Amino acid sequence: MTPRQPRVHDLIRFDADVLDVALPAWVTRDHGDVWAVVRRQAASRPEAVSAGVRGRRRAERKAIEVDRGAVRGVVTPESLAIADGSDLGHAGIAAALLAIATSALFGDRPWGPVGSTGFELASGLSAVHADSDLDVVVRADRRIPLLEALAIQKALTDLPCRVDCLLETPSGGIALAEWATDSGGRSVLLRTADGPRLTPDPWASVERMTS
Repeated sequence: MTPRQPRVHDLIRFDADVLDVALPAWVTRDHGDVWAVVRRQAASRPEAVSAGVRGRRRAERKAIEVDRGAVRGVVTPESLAIADGSDLGHAGIAAALLAIATSALFGDRPWGPVGSTGFELASGLSAVHADSDLDVVVRADRRIPLLEALAIQKALTDLPCRVDCLLETPSGGIALAEWATDSGGRSVLLRTADGPRLTPDPWASVERMTS
């Protein structure tokens, strides 16, 4: 893996020995290194990355900051879109991943698994459980029309496990399930680096700038 500038949802592998804070005992080390997911919130220092480490249980999560110089590698969700999920130990998630990867469900938009599935595929460390959902992120730089969003959401509900899809727009992240709700005067919850806020259209400001 070649180090690159990490962005939200990427998984980073870093040298834990250079951290200024102690990691919890439940953090699993991979030959001395630790895996973490890049968080949306900005780091307090320009030379650091805001990230989160995880354990085997849902309650085992901790936000940290990692110096960029300590990052040994970066794995993007998009690079995991064609990963073989047959070793996950969750037949539904493995089948759902394969179904999405072999379809044109998201068109030409980059996508990939995140959450416990992405973590296990990238690190090889056990994270997926029998009750895990499949979390995916779609890099939605362009607006997804309502009819297309509805069709995607319908296709996801037909897969053999629960799928939570996050659309990463230029303004922040929104849930596909919210964007695919056909109701007048709607607003969706937008996840930004400054915290959540409601917006009727996360693409509007970008489209005004390019029009």
